[in-house]
Parts: sequence; structure tokens; C-alpha cells
Amino acid sequence: MTPTILLPRVASFEAFRDKLSTTVIAKLAPHPKGSKKRAVKGRKNEIKPVVKPQTNNDDEGDAGELSDFVEFLAEEIFASLPADLRSLSYAAVQDDASLKTKYEVPLDTLLLDSIIDHLPPPTADSLQTYGLINDPSDLDHFLEPILESYIATNTSPPPEYTPALTATRPPGCEICGREHLPLTYHHLIPRQMHAKAVKRGWHREWELNKVAWLCRACHSYLHKIATNEELARELYSVELVLEREDVVKWANWPQQYQAPPQQYPPYSGPSPQPAYNGGYGAPPPPPQYGGGYGNGYQQTPPPQGHGSAPPSGYQQGGYQQAPQAQGQPPPPPQAMQTFGNGAPHGYQFQYSNCTGRRKALLIGINYFSQRGQLRGCINDVKNMSTYLNQYFGYKREDMVILTDDQQNAMSQPTKANILRAMHWLVKDARPNDSLFFHYSGHGGQTKDLDGDEDDGYDEVIYPVDFRQAGHIVDDEMHRIMVQTLQPGVRLTAIFDSCHSGSALDLPYIYSTQGVLKEPNLAKEAGQGLLSIVSSYARGDLGSVASTALGFFKKATSGNDTYERNMRTKTSPADVIMWSGSKDDQTSQDANIAGQATGAMSWAFIAALKKNPQQSYVQLLNSIREELEGKYTQKPQLSCSHPLDTNILLPIVDLGYELHQASLYNMTGGFYNFSNIRYAAPPTGENRFRAPQLPATNRSVVQTGLPARICPQADPAWLLIAETYIPEYLAGQTVFNTSSFNLSSSSGGGLPVQDPRTTEDCLFLDVVVPEAIFNNAGKGYGAPVLVVQSESNGGEGVIYVSMNYRLGAFGWLSGPTLQANGDANAGLLDQRLALEWVQAHIASFGGDPNRVTVFGESAGGGSIMHQITAYGGNKGPVPFQQAVPQSPGFAPLVSNQQQEQALTTFLALANVSTIEQARQLPFETLLVANIIQVGGSQYGSFTYGPSVDGNFVPALPGELLLHGQYDKSLRIMVGHNADEGLLFTSPFIQNNSAFAAQVVAELPTLAAYPQTVEYITNVLYPPTFDGSQAMGYTNQIGRTAALVSELIFTCNTFYLDKAYGNKTYSYFFTVPPALHGNDIPYTYYNGASASVASVQVAIAMQKYITHFAETGSPNEAGVPYFVMYGQNATIQDLNITGVSEIMDPTANARCNWWQKALYV
Repeated sequence: MTPTILLPRVASFEAFRDKLSTTVIAKLAPHPKGSKKRAVKGRKNEIKPVVKPQTNNDDEGDAGELSDFVEFLAEEIFASLPADLRSLSYAAVQDDASLKTKYEVPLDTLLLDSIIDHLPPPTADSLQTYGLINDPSDLDHFLEPILESYIATNTSPPPEYTPALTATRPPGCEICGREHLPLTYHHLIPRQMHAKAVKRGWHREWELNKVAWLCRACHSYLHKIATNEELARELYSVELVLEREDVVKWANWPQQYQAPPQQYPPYSGPSPQPAYNGGYGAPPPPPQYGGGYGNGYQQTPPPQGHGSAPPSGYQQGGYQQAPQAQGQPPPPPQAMQTFGNGAPHGYQFQYSNCTGRRKALLIGINYFSQRGQLRGCINDVKNMSTYLNQYFGYKREDMVILTDDQQNAMSQPTKANILRAMHWLVKDARPNDSLFFHYSGHGGQTKDLDGDEDDGYDEVIYPVDFRQAGHIVDDEMHRIMVQTLQPGVRLTAIFDSCHSGSALDLPYIYSTQGVLKEPNLAKEAGQGLLSIVSSYARGDLGSVASTALGFFKKATSGNDTYERNMRTKTSPADVIMWSGSKDDQTSQDANIAGQATGAMSWAFIAALKKNPQQSYVQLLNSIREELEGKYTQKPQLSCSHPLDTNILLPIVDLGYELHQASLYNMTGGFYNFSNIRYAAPPTGENRFRAPQLPATNRSVVQTGLPARICPQADPAWLLIAETYIPEYLAGQTVFNTSSFNLSSSSGGGLPVQDPRTTEDCLFLDVVVPEAIFNNAGKGYGAPVLVVQSESNGGEGVIYVSMNYRLGAFGWLSGPTLQANGDANAGLLDQRLALEWVQAHIASFGGDPNRVTVFGESAGGGSIMHQITAYGGNKGPVPFQQAVPQSPGFAPLVSNQQQEQALTTFLALANVSTIEQARQLPFETLLVANIIQVGGSQYGSFTYGPSVDGNFVPALPGELLLHGQYDKSLRIMVGHNADEGLLFTSPFIQNNSAFAAQVVAELPTLAAYPQTVEYITNVLYPPTFDGSQAMGYTNQIGRTAALVSELIFTCNTFYLDKAYGNKTYSYFFTVPPALHGNDIPYTYYNGASASVASVQVAIAMQKYITHFAETGSPNEAGVPYFVMYGQNATIQDLNITGVSEIMDPTANARCNWWQKALYV
């Protein structure tokens, strides 16, 4: 296996052609003057063109012809070479010593003569005609260095790993596939074994440097399951590693904890990432390690309003379909789209949902120290990358940026790097992924050799090394970036270069009226003739010859090329291209606010910033308006399929603001209204206080830009959990600090923050079915859930998901805080969002009297606090049903704990009072929060809901026990078999450590040693024969049982009892059934690799969605779900299917914990 860090070896022909190009083009190809951007100077904040003398464009055509000549010459010569020379490689000369001798450099004279004798006869004549050799006898002198360079390249050994090669590493670990973790390189043949491997004949010397890119956990696991010798002899490739059954099991386990999915652009540019971590148009991802109150992996309880008609007389705003007469385009089409206008018969496509992964390739070339140097192309890339990052949440690690001011050779915009990056951009693209391509640099034209251009010329772009390597033709870019894409993949491309109108060879080009353009060849030929006459009158004989050639080509080409392109280049992929000029125009450099920039790149960003919600045709006109009167270039819009250029999305009037949907999902038929403000900014004086109602702002239509999430942080112990838990599940039970490389876990600084992070984050998303707007009474929630909700003719649901404050921003508490603020701000945020649903869900067609909330882990714990809010003394809660999944929270009852957390936070912020903290910059508090949460004790997130005497008058378990809660709700609840292991320290190895952990979980017990003794000797005794709670057999299992019941599973028992045993309760036991393992089943989307039992996934979804619709989980097609009842019966979701068992939480331990005797 070739090491993945190595650059992929080019094909032999391409290597030979490159060597030939270096010799030929360097001598003969002048710079393409006519293709350069024209420099423009002007005053600050003004675009002012400068008229420059007309230049001759002949050089550009010459460069194109030379490139074609090199291609032709390479094909002729290469085909005549000996077969063993054409297939020459490093492996070949290692396997056959005679080849190494035969082609040893310098080449033997007789061998060279033999090669020359077999060349096609016209070769020497062609070289002499182009002035490359003076006489046919010089052929050997010309060809010898080319052949020797080709041989040296193809027979060079694979390079050893160097940091410069890290750019070629794969996006994720090569064993588990996770892309959100740092990667390390693993020597497949350990260095300690190199000498032995060669001596014993296991491997050849040149094979020793193979590496694989692995996450730290997989790297450590691999070295634990095999010795160095076993790695060298048996596991010397990733393919061999993945053949082992134990590795496969290991790899499948962490695959359940992938990084959250992301939103993608709905049309011309990328769309905003939704504020809630995990997205709203897509299902929330499984929380890593169950989440917590300090980080962003928690599941907010998302209310679901049903799709029935709103109650009569409800007047809180409404849906607004703006009439077309007022200039507002209609909403997107509702059905599959059929290709037309000459496209292949029977083809259909759908606009991309843009809910998948985002990737961007940005290229800017200034051509430093070359003729025709440009000034603004690198600035274009910087501006575009910042725009994508700040406005649409594109992560820097998901961008490849190639500019010629970078020191790293891999980041230079050479031909090889550009082509490699294009392949990277489209690699593994899936439906609904969204890709973004931006090129700013020289563009030009070259003679069309395959007859696919109306004007007889292909469009090209010029890499920084075009003199040596040649240009890149539109045919090749189309083949790489368009033909390879699946239906439903979005590629948005911007070409800010000359002659770029059809740079991707997309067959559908649209006018500023949104009308499909068709070539008027007679008109174009007439314009060409007029140009000939004008050039002759000026005495410009060069232009006469050049234009005359184009005139005759256009006049004779006819419509057949256009029609053939419709048939062969129409694509079901959703590719949109914005180009800076027509094919026969140049693009220009500009100077905007003192910065050199490309006019097209500047206009594109400026137009979208002024109005981010435009239809395709509106944006095309907006871009042209930005340039009108300043430049002659005409930006173009083209597409890979017929395009509805008037697509726009519906608007809802909320009374205090107007909000427009950010995307339309044609597959599901629903709209996503992203980032709707439900509260005033919790900044400045509003910090650490209850949320306030938002101000009225009806002056503009809100579109959800920019994307927002609340500040969040992760505790450092998660890094240890990631490594040790798989090993524990594999049988290891003893760990110590030397088992983990803790020194490298910090990464040398604070973690990089998501660019969407902002303190002003109190927003929510609403996903609404199109059918509701048509009064059909059907809705969609998270797509994978609502598909199930409608699978048997059900009503369906509307899906709402909210941001709320986290960490110190949302959970500070204690007497000091409450004297000048509000405790549990995160819970108060949730309550205001739920009240927003009651007030406004009817505007989306939902019923405020049929709202179900569901949430997992901390989200489920939040639901318990909402159910018991104010001890039930303030009337019904703002929802009617609840589905808490693995509801969890640490019992924070001690004022001392709360005060200590506050004191530490203020000290980290270098202030002493809450009022001083309100005056600090957000960034200061963000860092303090990251440091404090990062240093949380093992299993803790430092912050969470706490008893405050107001919203939380006591622990939810106590309140449920004493009847202080809303008793009108319908409840479906569930938990997993091993909730606590993810939060259990591997260093608890004896009874003393276990007792210390009990006190760490409940600090108030430090004053009550008798209670600690009762917990450690009666509830969870040191008896390791499997007879105790959860069948523990060691100290880690014992601690996991304590954490499971105290923090998670007993909470489900409290709810079941409180609601008179009339609840529906499930028990998820599919191995390993850790905290969060049920989430991939809840949001199963048809990818069988994501779940071990498709039957369980479908059953779980049907249970949840039918309960949300009807109050009962039971529907046809799944096993009957019985109520909890007097027998404490729960639905067991196990690897073999679904069955009924007795609730394991109905035990004396949970009864004892509910009394909260430790308070």
C-alpha cells in the first residue's frame, strides 16, 4: 500500500508530457498578455477605470497553440517508446535489476539511438519547424535530457514522511473514520523493525516508510493489540489492519460519535450554519460522551408543534407569501424537475438540500515577478475566505487555499496542486453536500480540439507555473468538478478571470431576465465582421487576422455544438457558476477602499452583503449593478441543469419581525427558518440575568444571517475517556496516569472556537413542511423523524430547536449571583423559547396546544426541570407532552459549590464582582469559561442546573416525590443500559478512591461519614461477583453504576412513578449501550453502518413520532408498547429486536436517592 502522506504519482504519460513541456513551453511560450486583468486605479472608496492602450492578443493564442502542440508531440513520442520504458517505476526497477541497469542515467548511446530510430518520422520535422532543433541530427541532444529526467522521476523512491507532506493527509482517521479529531502518523512497519524486516525478507527497503494517519485513540489501540514484529509481518497496510475482527469492532464503536453535520448554501453562496449545534434541517447528531451543561454536545429539548390547523382567532403574526407584483419571486418548485431545452430525454433533478458537508477551494494568483503581474487576486481569496467563515460558518480546516505568497510548496497554485485540490474538493461528495470553488487569476482561450465550443475556443485558467506545466482547460475542470458529482450535490463556482463565461462548460447560461440564452451565431458572426472592419481602419492588422479567424469559425460551426453540449454536458448535480465576464471579455483588477481586488469578487460579496436573500436572477443583476458604469465586463450565470432563476423562499410575519426561510428541502418538502431571534441579546447589563423579550425590528426581512451558537467548552477529561473506554470494553480494567499521554492533550493552547460562537445567541430554528402552508395538515420535523411520522399517513410534525446559554454564561448561581442577577439563566432561556412557541407556532401552521418536547442527556435533564419549574405553582408548563431520553444532571444543591464556581470564574476573568464581569469584553469571559470548564473534575462539567429557591426550589426528584409539578403531561421516557461509564474515572481502583468519588459527586456528604458509609457498603458494596447494581465486577463498574443511577437512570423511575405508572418507558440495551448510543437510532437515516439493528432504529423512530402525534407510541408495523403499569414494564430495545422486561431502576437504591437525604 502506498503511504497516504505521499503525493499520488502521476501517470507515466503525464510525467513524460510534463518533462517535454518544461523544455518546449519555456523556450517558446510568451506570457498571455491579452488574458491579464487590467489594473485600475482610483480614489479611496471609489471604483474608477483607467483606459489603457489596446494590446495585441496574439500571444494568448500562441500559448494555447504551444500547449496543444506539446500534448500532440508527447502523445506521438510516448507511444513509440519501448513498453518497459513507458511502464517504468520504482517498484519495477526494484523487482527487475536488469531494468535498473538498462535505464541507468546517463543513457547508453546505443539505447538512445534505438529509441530515436523508433520515433515517428514527422517528429524531427515538427521540432525543426517550431525552432526547437536546428537539424534532425540534433534530435538526440533534444530528447536525451527529457528521457533522463522522466526516468529519474519515475524511478525515484517514495519520500520519507516530512512535515511538508502533511497537506496530503486524509480528512479523517484511516481506521475509525472520525474527521473531528487531530491525526498522528503511524509507521505501518515500526522503525525498530526496519533492519530485521529487510534481513528476514519481509519487506524491501523502499517499502519501509509506509504510514497511516490515525487518531490518537486508534494509534494507541493498534500498538496495544500487536507487537512491533506483528505489525511489521502481518499488519503492514491499512487493508490488513481492517481485516482483523477486533479492529472492526473497535472501529465501529467510535464511529457513533461523529462531529456535528453542517448546513450548506441554498443557492449562489453558502447559507448560514444554523445556530443550534447539529443543525435544524438535519437531525441533531449524537452528543459526544452524552454532553453536559458546559459544552455544545447537549441536546436542547426541541418542541414539536403538530401540523393541524391553528385555533380560530389566533392572531400572533402569520405566514406571508409576498405577492409577485411587489417584486417578490415565488417559493421553490414542489416536485421533481425535468430536464428540457435539448437535454437528454427523461432526466430529472432536484435542487440540493444543502444540508451536508461543506468544503471550499479558493485559488488566488498574483504571478509575482512574472510579466502581467496582478495585484488583487490574493486579496480576493482572503476576502472570500473571511466572508465564508464569518457569515456562513465555513471552517478554516474545510478550506484549501492556494496562493502564490505562501512558503509551503503544497499551498502554491501550481498546475499539479490545483488539479489535486480540485479532486479533493469533489472527493466523496454526497447528495446535499455543498462545495464552493473560487478562482481569481489569469484566464484565456485556446483552440478547441474536440468540437465542443461554439466559438472554436476552449476557456483556460493559468496556474502560477503555466510556463512550465501549461494551462488547465475547461474540459478538464468540467470532467473533474462536474461529471464526477452525484445528483443533489451543490457546487458553487466563481471565476474572476478573463474569458470565463463558460469556464466550467456548463450548458445552461442565463440572461439578466432569467431567460436561457441560445447562441445567435449569425449575430455573433456579424459582430466579428464589424470587428474586422474596425481593426483594419485602425491599422491593427494583427487583430484583423485574429478576428477573421474567429469569424470564419463561428460562421461555419452551426448549432450542432450547442445541441450536442446540451445532450452530453447536462448534469443532475446542482452546479451553479458565476463568472466575471463573457468568453470574449476580460475581467479587471480594481482598487476598493485602498485595497487591490478583482472587480467580480468584490461585486459578488458586496451584492450579497447588501441583500443576502436574493433569487439567482436578482443576484446576477445586483452584481452587474455594482460594476455598471465602471467596467465593461458582464458577469455571467450558468448551471449544469435547467434552473428556475426566480427561486426565493417564504416569509413569516412574527409581529416583532419578518423572517424568511433560509432553505427549501425538496426531498422532504419542508422549509427551514434558521436563526429566529426569540430574546434580546444577553450582553452587557443583560449578562447573567433572565432573558428579555426581543425588540421590534420590521425594517428589514431577517434571513438567519449570520449563523450563531452560544459559547461552549469541553472538559479535558473527555480526552482520557476517548482512549480508555474502548480498552475497558475490550477487557482491560486497571489504568493509571501513565496509561495516557496527558501532556499532549492540551494541544499547546486554548481550543479553536467555532466561528459562529457569539454571546448574542438566543435564537431558534423552525422546520416547516410546505404542505402546512397549503393547508394540507402535514408537517416535517427533523427529516429522519418526520419521514417516519408520515410513513403510515400520520399528520407529521413541525420541528423547533433552540439555543440557550451554556457554562458560566447560563448556569452561574448562588446567593452572590442572585443578589445581582438570575440563577439558572439557561433554564430561563428555554422557558422563554417554549413560550415563544406558544405565541408564534400558529404562524407556521402548528397547534400551540399540541407541543411535545424531547431532549437527550442534559436536554432530558432540562425537561425534568421544566416539568417541576417553580414547584408547579405557576400553572401549566408551555407544552403538553415530553420525551426525556437519558435525562441527566448533577445534583447541585450546595451554596458552597455554587459560590466556589462563581469565585473561580471571576478570578479567571480578573475581576471580583458580577457587575465588573458585565463590563468586560466577551472574549475575556469566553476564555475564562473555557479554562474553568476545561479543568472540571473527572465526570463533571462544573456547571448545570442548581437549586435556587425559585425556578428550581428543590431537586426535580424531590419535587416529583411530593407532587410539586405539572401533572397534566403525557410522558415517554427512556434510558440506556450503561449510562455512567462515560463519566467514570479510570483511576478509581480501590475502596478509598470509590468513597472519595462519592464525596466528589455530593460534596455535602463530607460532613456525614455515616451516609457515605451507607452508600459505599449498602447501596454499592465492594462485592464484585456480578450480584450488585448493573452486575459490576470491578471498581470502575461499581463507580459507573453509582453515576448511572444518581445522575441518569433513577430520573426515569421518578417520572414513571409521578405520572401514576401511565408513562411509556424504554430501555436501550444494544451493546455497548453507553450514554448517547441510542441517538444514532433516534435519527437513523437509512445508513445501515450507523446502527447495529435497523429494526430497533425504525421501531424507536416510529414510537417517538407517533407519541408526538397522538400521545401513544403504538402504531402498525412495530411491536406493541405497553404502559409502565404496576408491574414496572418497559420496552427493551436490544440487538435482536424489541421485547418487554421489568424496569431495572425500580429498586431500593433509586427510592433512597429520590429522598435526597444527602442535602
